[in-house]
Amino acid sequence: MPSYDLQFVLSAYNMNSDALKDAIAGFGEGLEVVELAKDSLSDHCDFEVRITTRDPTLIFDNCSAIGRIKSVKINEKKDPGYRGKE
Repeated sequence: MPSYDLQFVLSAYNMNSDALKDAIAGFGEGLEVVELAKDSLSDHCDFEVRITTRDPTLIFDNCSAIGRIKSVKINEKKDPGYRGKE
C-alpha cells in the first residue's frame, strides 16, 4: 500500500505547535510542524506541516477542524517500511 508525503500550511487561531502535533501525530510518521507567522493581537498563526501517512484524508479532516488548510503538496511513494497507523 502506498504512503504519501504531505506538506501544507495550516492557518489557525488559538493553536500552538505542540497542540497541533498532538492532534495529528497518531496518523502518520516523521511529523514536523514549524510556526511560520504569528499575530499576537488576534492569536492567529500559520504552521507548515510535513508528515508521511497512508491516509491523507485523516490528516486533512483533523486539520480542517482546527483551521484552514492551504498550499498543499502531496507526493505518493511506495514504502514497505512504513509503520504509521492505518
